[in-house]
Amino acid sequence: MKTIVKNCEYCNTEFDAPLREHNRGNGRFCSLKCSSSKIRSNSRSLKKHNSICVECNNSFYRQPSHKNKAKVTGLQFCSKICKDKAHRIGGSIQPKHYGNYNPTHHEKQCEMCGNNFSTIKPKGRFCSVDCARNNKSKKARQFRSAFKNYRADCSFNFSIRDYPNEFDSKLIEKYGWYSATNRGNNLGGVSRDHMVSVKYGFINNIPTEYIKHPANCKLLIHNENISKGAKISITYEELLERIKLWNNKYK
Repeated sequence: MKTIVKNCEYCNTEFDAPLREHNRGNGRFCSLKCSSSKIRSNSRSLKKHNSICVECNNSFYRQPSHKNKAKVTGLQFCSKICKDKAHRIGGSIQPKHYGNYNPTHHEKQCEMCGNNFSTIKPKGRFCSVDCARNNKSKKARQFRSAFKNYRADCSFNFSIRDYPNEFDSKLIEKYGWYSATNRGNNLGGVSRDHMVSVKYGFINNIPTEYIKHPANCKLLIHNENISKGAKISITYEELLERIKLWNNKYK
């Protein structure tokens, strides 16, 4: 199935829309949730605002039946985000049953990056979600072979949209991105190929930053990429020259 990259009209997230739906004027939202949210927001915007959010002071429309549910407290919130923000501990409208809770802060040292941080969790180990995620990745590496870790480190982590003059977008428009049977079923799509292959780089101890560099990337039909295997389409010396020219061009 051919796809085209679009931005969701509600959340602005990039997603792959079926080309046939795009040609019909559809494919505007990344999910059914965003589609329904857009419809609801449009319908609410056409109605006269009858409430004011006690947290952000923005006016909004609320159905009378829902408005009556807040008659005990008289508090109206435009969204769950505002409600949670107001009702959290130390918030602007902290419920009485929360009491005067003053959590104890513990000074810790992050086990991943070594930075000092403060937390209310006595067993807190990491200063951020990223450090916790990196720690899991670090543990996973202990159970993988050296080649699998090298291959993971050589994954391309750039977007071809950042270099529109270097990659043939028409190939993607024609065939779409490759996706497995259980993830869109576009087996004849396009994938990104390492011109100096990962296996060649591993055998010859080539630094991973050279193998995953954009200058080592080429767009290929996935079947051609698979049949190429571990072969290289340029030499290591040619790759170094490409990287040098690339870096000079995109300083």
